[in-house]
Amino acid sequence: MNHPPCKDKNGSRRTIALMTHPMPSIRIWKERIFVEERDGKRRTQYSEALLRSMHVITSPDVPSAHAIREQLRAGTEIHVTGHVTHHHHKDFSVELLSGPHIVLHVNFRFEHGHRVAMNTSVNGQWGSEIDHHNPLKHHDHFDLKIHVHEGYYHISVNGEHLADFPHRLPYQSVQAVD
Repeated sequence: MNHPPCKDKNGSRRTIALMTHPMPSIRIWKERIFVEERDGKRRTQYSEALLRSMHVITSPDVPSAHAIREQLRAGTEIHVTGHVTHHHHKDFSVELLSGPHIVLHVNFRFEHGHRVAMNTSVNGQWGSEIDHHNPLKHHDHFDLKIHVHEGYYHISVNGEHLADFPHRLPYQSVQAVD
């Protein structure tokens, strides 16, 4: 997925982010502007202010935690893309972290019931797990979006709604994504 080139302060063209399949990418931004085209399709319009606010991590080491530079707020979207390979561990997860706490744990399981388990851990103590069907298979490309709302996270995979997970810890406390 390529992002549109834009110009820096000197007028030089540069690419904001580039994700080449199958390398994973994590993008975090506060807002997006959608434009309805004449053909009825919605397209994302990237303004200069939006591109400056986007936090992009391309080809991160897996697993590893990456600091979030700004406090999350309602309207923030965390976008993780990647590829499930046959060399990959049996399961994988995406977590939002705050100190010793796992604010949101989204675990894609392939070996144990082919499901997605979501949970929160406070000081090492897990809460009640919420399970949903895992829409992914090995070799699939995935596009995971976690959209922050006032009372919950709206989670979608490959454009399809997966679940809404209620906040158990303040989303404003999130410091990293893993």
